[in-house]
Amino acid sequence: MRDTHEPDNNFVEKLEWQIGREVRRRNSAAAAPGWITWSRAKFAAAAAALVLVSMAIGGAAVAAAYEAQNNERRDQLASNFEQRLTLAKQRLAMTMEQVQSTERRIAVGLASTTDLLEARIKVAEAEAQVTVTELQLAEVRLTGQAPRTELSSPSVSGRDFVSQRLRSEMTVPRMTLALEEARLQDMQKRVDVGVADTMALEAARVRLLEVQAAVHTFGRKLEIRQKFLRGEADAIETDLRVLEADAEQLKVTLVPKLALARKEVDVIAARVKVGTAQQVELAEATLRRLEHETALSKTELDLALIRAQIQKNRAKS
Repeated sequence: MRDTHEPDNNFVEKLEWQIGREVRRRNSAAAAPGWITWSRAKFAAAAAALVLVSMAIGGAAVAAAYEAQNNERRDQLASNFEQRLTLAKQRLAMTMEQVQSTERRIAVGLASTTDLLEARIKVAEAEAQVTVTELQLAEVRLTGQAPRTELSSPSVSGRDFVSQRLRSEMTVPRMTLALEEARLQDMQKRVDVGVADTMALEAARVRLLEVQAAVHTFGRKLEIRQKFLRGEADAIETDLRVLEADAEQLKVTLVPKLALARKEVDVIAARVKVGTAQQVELAEATLRRLEHETALSKTELDLALIRAQIQKNRAKS
């Protein structure tokens, strides 16, 4: 008879099988990589961390690519303006030689002071071009972008490149102003001695007024620029004020030109009547008068539209 306290053979076999299975499972788990035994939460966290690391690496790679591209663009722009600067300096050297040549010609009576003024204006133009190009190159090196010319452009690292360029460019009309004043005085003398007519004198006065208007407009633009930098005008109004200044300059120059053109028509018409001028000359003078009238009308319309836009922009702000 079997002892009831002894385990049944089937039970023993089943127990041995279960114990063996558990041992094999644990041994397998111990031999496997550690991350396989992690919980689902830990696995998800690890996956998320891996994604973030991958994104960081990818972002750094993209940033490096953009930086390399920006550096290449900066180098190309800088190289372009360096070449322009070299040419501008060569032109300046040539114009200075022309001034020296003109001074030598004046010394022997082969040139006039007007010729010397014209040569010095060319020097002023070349000097302004050198300065402007140097400023453009400095701006490119700081920003990696093409130089900004709008009066509503921001300062760059505390530098106001726009105003600096305006002041440099302004030297040319100032020099031209001295030339036109000298020409007007010379023409007045010629009229006084009877070797020139009053129409030539009027034309000299118109040229002087034109240069004076250009100098005034440069001053206006510098004021507009400073108002923008002080925050007294937004970018839209600043750009509109520039258009207004240009339109006003054009109007100031067109008014005396039109007056001169009308006088010219009257003078030639009188000559046609006495046979000292041809009808074609009168037609050409009439066409010039009509062109000035049309240009003045268009400028006055543009000026009115610009000022309306200024008021509209102010009403919005």
